[in-house]
Amino acid sequence: MRIFIGILGIGILLVTIYDVLWTTLRLTSGGPITSWVTDGLWKGAKRVTRSHQALAVLGFLTVLFTVALWVWLIWIG
Repeated sequence: MRIFIGILGIGILLVTIYDVLWTTLRLTSGGPITSWVTDGLWKGAKRVTRSHQALAVLGFLTVLFTVALWVWLIWIG
């Protein structure tokens, strides 16, 4: 069981590091996890409001959430 959990943790770390590097070093798109999460958050935000000011704040919060997600995934891994 410990070996399985260790392999799972290493997998989470590798996927997270790949996602962080893909998102921060590539200019065209985000990594797989980042794209999936931010697309969902942005679509949800646009359903809630159309105000440019509110969307600007929600965009900033989406970036903060993405960084927090990376930290959480690394911590979990």
